[in-house]
Amino acid sequence: MELIQSYRQKDPNLKVEILSDVDHEDVISGKVDVAYLPYRPPAESLFIWNVNKVGNVPLATPEYVWKRGNPQSPEDLRTHDIILRTGRNYPVTSHLQKDGELRPLEYKQIVFSGDVLSGREWLMAGMGIAIDLSLAFCWKDIEQGRLVPVLNGWSRSPWDLTVAMKKHSLSNRRLVSFARAIVEYEAKASENRAKFHARELKKIMAKQETKAAN
Repeated sequence: MELIQSYRQKDPNLKVEILSDVDHEDVISGKVDVAYLPYRPPAESLFIWNVNKVGNVPLATPEYVWKRGNPQSPEDLRTHDIILRTGRNYPVTSHLQKDGELRPLEYKQIVFSGDVLSGREWLMAGMGIAIDLSLAFCWKDIEQGRLVPVLNGWSRSPWDLTVAMKKHSLSNRRLVSFARAIVEYEAKASENRAKFHARELKKIMAKQETKAAN
């Protein structure tokens, strides 16, 4: 990880173990010292840094769209199968939004709900429309045409990116310094990713519209 490599120049004796699929409960239990989270945890015992808000677009394979059609509105999803990312504290959505308007998330059935890696496998197998897989995680597949945006600009509401640690650990200057470095790095990185994805998605969607018109 680029951040850790660069931060070791400041603190060469720093030892870091990266764990996946952790949440704020793992911070409270002491399993991890610092957690980078896709939500704002409710625990009063934690100190929270806000990093950014992040959005996405629903995705499907071209094969799925060819067989089942490209839904243009939340109501169109009533005849479609969907894939949801879920977890112990992951902020699952119940609505879709576009230009400030909220509508209920509807679907024929949920064919998969679970972790992001398995969700991607179901998505790439053409089993349904992924509602909330992150763009960064799927970007290569989008660039190479293996996944396409659907739903004509409708998406789940953005979710919060935060960094959390125990309040009583704030006296640990070394840990606080590292947590702040994560916040600063990810705030810039997530903002750059969001701008890049927004710019490139416009190009991709414009190509889709041109292709559909022809």
